[in-house]
Amino acid sequence: MLIPIKKKRLVKLSLETGLMFFTLIALIVSCSHTERSRPVTMEGGPGGGPQGGPGGPPPQGVPHETVMVAQTLPEQVSSQYFSDLDARTASINAYVDYLYEKGILVGYATSYYPDQVLTRADLAVMLDAKFKYDGTAPGYTDVGKDTYYYQATMQGKAVGAFEDVDRFYPDKAVTREQAAVWIYLSERLNGMPKELVTKNVSKFGDSDDISKNAREAVATVVKLGILKADDAGNFNPNGIFTRAEIAPIMYRILCLGGSPRQDGPGPGRQGGPRDSGEPGQGPIPR
Repeated sequence: MLIPIKKKRLVKLSLETGLMFFTLIALIVSCSHTERSRPVTMEGGPGGGPQGGPGGPPPQGVPHETVMVAQTLPEQVSSQYFSDLDARTASINAYVDYLYEKGILVGYATSYYPDQVLTRADLAVMLDAKFKYDGTAPGYTDVGKDTYYYQATMQGKAVGAFEDVDRFYPDKAVTREQAAVWIYLSERLNGMPKELVTKNVSKFGDSDDISKNAREAVATVVKLGILKADDAGNFNPNGIFTRAEIAPIMYRILCLGGSPRQDGPGPGRQGGPRDSGEPGQGPIPR
């Protein structure tokens, strides 16, 4: 015997089915032109050193673990935007161009200076462009309101991504441990699930060198595949980055967070670092 179903019930079922279908589609949409990051099991070791390159064979004593990693971009013999990126920097050119197109490299003109040390100011600007810190607080006493990194540092401090202290030391090189903490706090503020957080740094050969208040951050960003240990299984917390090395790292951050911002090339704010003709001599607007 057939049991009649009211029309309202049929409409409700149809809407629910449609909603489930579009939810499924949304889950598999990729991150721009690369597949969205997903949990995988490492089959190689952390590898890659400070620049975060592809993993190699697993070092002794470093267990496999579940991480989230973004696909890599192919080598590119030149840059569409920066004249100092060529065949010598082929492994990072595509990453730099991608970051530029997504509005992450705020205010740059024609040079990227890949061999230059990454400063605290530069990383702050990149992270602010990605996470869009939104807050107001007294700025750092050593950061002038006319600097290209004032808004990034002030708003990052306001939301708790950067240190709540008096001085920021913008021109100092950012260490790997400091970068891990900033990235971790930014991801947490951005809604990263607590299930992804870990405190296990025992796998690192230099775990004793990692500050106690930074161990959760370091362990988590490595688990996510954002930063990596070197081939010997060390994290090198006091190591620093070149500007070339940060490009694939920022790319992984963008993909782990979903689709990057869709702004076209160019700065979100006027001005930019180190492009007045020589490195380190202040910003010029586009």
